[in-house]
Amino acid sequence: VTYIADLHVYGYQPLSGPRAGSSRMILSCDHVKSQWENSICRFKTISGRQMNVTAESLSNGCPSGWTAASTQCYMKGSANQNRAQAADTCKALRTGAQLARILTVDDLTVLRGMVSGIATVGAVCDASNRTICTWFDGSQVRNIIPSGWASGQPSAAVTDTILAVQSTGLLITDSTTSRAFYCSLDRMVSDTEQLECITPVLPDSEISASVAVDVILNNQTVINVDSFLYFDVPVIQKVSPPSGPSTGSTVVTVVTSNSNLTALEKDSRVSLRCMFGDVSVATTRLNDSAVTCISPASAVGPVTIGLSLNEKHLDTHT
Repeated sequence: VTYIADLHVYGYQPLSGPRAGSSRMILSCDHVKSQWENSICRFKTISGRQMNVTAESLSNGCPSGWTAASTQCYMKGSANQNRAQAADTCKALRTGAQLARILTVDDLTVLRGMVSGIATVGAVCDASNRTICTWFDGSQVRNIIPSGWASGQPSAAVTDTILAVQSTGLLITDSTTSRAFYCSLDRMVSDTEQLECITPVLPDSEISASVAVDVILNNQTVINVDSFLYFDVPVIQKVSPPSGPSTGSTVVTVVTSNSNLTALEKDSRVSLRCMFGDVSVATTRLNDSAVTCISPASAVGPVTIGLSLNEKHLDTHT
């Protein structure tokens, strides 16, 4: 018989997520040892339904086989692919994975050290202005431009709009050539050891509500974590007014399909915000299905308006 230290869960994030599941629930623990690798997270609904998912230990904020940078975990794709294929491969790799993002200079430094040749990452640059590039979620590439460009970059070739990286820095290339690529996950930085559980889908027969969460160790020891709030994702139906001055300060009303926004806004486990492009602003509840938000200053031209819950982009409206 081998005695092992008890596992204590000190906290977890996020506290809520969409009923479609696939939220990366990170539990801050002590004594995350190999003995716990067969552990599971159990989600128990109000009706008594139990949904079990595997709990995976993280090393330095990243899953096994991934390389840690300051904000991201990186893994090289197994075979050369064009950009569309690479994006699909990364998404299928695991929950939360995407074609690589680079959010800080340290992220870029780590990735440059991993690359041999040219590797595709997950940003597209404006054909008329190569210094303006955006990630998949619509947020702009910041911090690493312009200081991160390789010599002679960005390219001026009309057909080239895809951001890539090589050992000397960033460059612009095409989307059709099969080449190496890297996937990334958000790194979960913590002073404690961590377990990761991917939230399961809440069945249609269950109401959106809090469910109890436990960690079950070695199929016998049960550690109560707390609860996780499932919510219905609001779909934007109308934005009014449709325009405003570039100086900002316009009160914008966002009407959604969700008739439970009051409960969401009052629940401390949920952060509901408006997104103007990649600029996040606070919301104020107007009624059970609508919120208002104050437009920020912006350049003249159209901008995508969206909602985010717990810093995850949801529905958008242009």
